[in-house]
Amino acid sequence: MLPRGRARSGYAVVEEHFALLLRRVLDGVAGTELPGRDPRMRGGDGPSAKEARAGYPCRMSTRNLTRRRALAGLATAVATAGGAATLAALPFRARSRSGSLDYAFEGPAMDRGLGLTSPPACTPGTRGQTAGPFYTPGTPRRTNLREPGTTGEPLVFEGLVLTPDCSPVAGAVVDIWHCDERGRYDNDGFRYRGHQFTDGVGAFRFETIRPKRYRGRTAHIHVMVQGEATRLLTTQVYFPDLGAANARDSIFRDDLVMRLARDNDGVWRGRFDFVLA
Repeated sequence: MLPRGRARSGYAVVEEHFALLLRRVLDGVAGTELPGRDPRMRGGDGPSAKEARAGYPCRMSTRNLTRRRALAGLATAVATAGGAATLAALPFRARSRSGSLDYAFEGPAMDRGLGLTSPPACTPGTRGQTAGPFYTPGTPRRTNLREPGTTGEPLVFEGLVLTPDCSPVAGAVVDIWHCDERGRYDNDGFRYRGHQFTDGVGAFRFETIRPKRYRGRTAHIHVMVQGEATRLLTTQVYFPDLGAANARDSIFRDDLVMRLARDNDGVWRGRFDFVLA
């Protein structure tokens, strides 16, 4: 049995995901909103101008969204949208994706010269995890995700994309997204979102910041990885120096923790190698 703290954390995550999904169904599919609420307002209040510029918080309020109201609203959305078949066909972003990323494979990127050596042995395949509700497709192709004026701690996130026999997957797409230094996702733009292709040895490298944790979740980076001839991997990567927060997160898994160190310039350097089964 999970400790009570972890059980509550998992419940909070499910509640947040369900609330956002429901609002997307009601607002985006049926053109309906929850009674008296704008689906992008939190706690019944509209976002401030600052929040509107920076994006909406991960900590979406479920204070006024009871399960009874949610189910009633969901039934209305299904009826308005044309039945359960329509609802089942919705491309929910919160579920783990099992198809393909919408990026054209163009072959390997130019050699990044990172000098990353392959591990002596590889796993049968990196564990998959949910994409969560905040995935946005069609991100910019770039290596630097840092925003001007950010107060977040700089992070270099790099690694290799490999097959189970440790062969490189050249030209694989690596698409990442994460919270900012305040624990908020940008759900309207592409702050701290981007993708790139691996080079000839399967290497990738992003310059970004360390994301902050939010209610129910430890700090993490969402990742989707796919080679031209492989299945899509959707997963999350975690930080090794957040032991207490990691222990409280019901989604956290030890085998998805990056190797992390800090250089003399104060830049964090994290490495994680993805194995595509």
